[in-house]
Amino acid sequence: MRNNNIYSKIIPILGFLLGLFLTLSYLILNNYFVNKNIIKKENFENDGEVDKIEESQNIIENEYQYILPQSSHVYMILTTYEYNNKKLYNEELKWYDDYINIENVAPTDYNKGYYFALNNPISIINDEYVNIANINNVELKGPIGIYFSNNDSKDFNLTAFSILLMTKINNIKKQHTLFEILCNTYAEDSLDSDENTEYIPNVISMNLTNISNEYKIDVTIGSQKYNLDNIDQHNIIDTDPILIGLIFDGNKVKIILNKQIYTFDYDNDKNLSLGSNQFILNKNGELDINLYSFVYYKIALNDVELDNYRKFNKYYINGIYKINNERLLMQERLVDKNRSDLLNSKNMEDLSTSLDKCINSKNRTKYVYATKKDLNKIDEIIPFYPS
Repeated sequence: MRNNNIYSKIIPILGFLLGLFLTLSYLILNNYFVNKNIIKKENFENDGEVDKIEESQNIIENEYQYILPQSSHVYMILTTYEYNNKKLYNEELKWYDDYINIENVAPTDYNKGYYFALNNPISIINDEYVNIANINNVELKGPIGIYFSNNDSKDFNLTAFSILLMTKINNIKKQHTLFEILCNTYAEDSLDSDENTEYIPNVISMNLTNISNEYKIDVTIGSQKYNLDNIDQHNIIDTDPILIGLIFDGNKVKIILNKQIYTFDYDNDKNLSLGSNQFILNKNGELDINLYSFVYYKIALNDVELDNYRKFNKYYINGIYKINNERLLMQERLVDKNRSDLLNSKNMEDLSTSLDKCINSKNRTKYVYATKKDLNKIDEIIPFYPS
């Protein structure tokens, strides 16, 4: 009788333990106790809903973030924007190119587009969204001219370029040179019989002038001069940043002032070639301007690309990048939450299905309602107390 009582108590316990063992084995084999934080992307490749969430994140990045147009044709770019990881080093009197890894530039390396040297430290203005470089009393000298040319041959010809600055001009007192690069002179036969040859100086430059509150822009390409006269003060000196620059394609000259494009014909058949003179920004530091960005392209941007460059700057200056970053952060959190919910839902569904299979299986052992036949299958039971 005592043995029957022992069997009646032990059999249900063994049934429960066996069922628990089967359940835990199933869970472990299916990785239900794996930390969700280390689940890799490939775990979700076949999950359609998760794929949709990730695709929507990519759409947001592409929809709201403006990239630098024609970046493969940029020779140098300086900005004060966050993405460039702060390339302005007043302690070295150098402003490095945005895309240069400073650790790879040795102090003895020749400047082949690595930085602009400063004659004075630059004052930094902390704006709401971006830092601003005030370059009043600061002249910036870049690499020598040959590196700005469109070929690497001995003539170092200049056939196309785009020079653009996103800036806020605080004051124009007289005539100031915004940028300048001296070109090689070329020889021309003189009509004067006493002289056989005349050497013509060439330069790429933009001057800003204020005479009795009459503002003008003077541009020189080679020996050809182009002018914008009677500029309204609010179009050149204003509270908002403006885009100002010069584009040249060998046939046309474009002067850029904010959203206006002024186009002129270039009718000089003489080649422009560059030499050993450095590219200069804010000559002698005379202009009182705030600089957001400067870029030199070795191509002539078209109007669409020019507008995209303006949008690229506005993306940072107007704080759109902060809104975008916050939006992306919220989207990432939503993705993580949805992914977690999907996993939890899938886990619970599979667990429920597995338990149902365990309970409803026709092959399960009926330990709870053990019969004498069932008991005969147990070879030996060790009692819990001496018999």
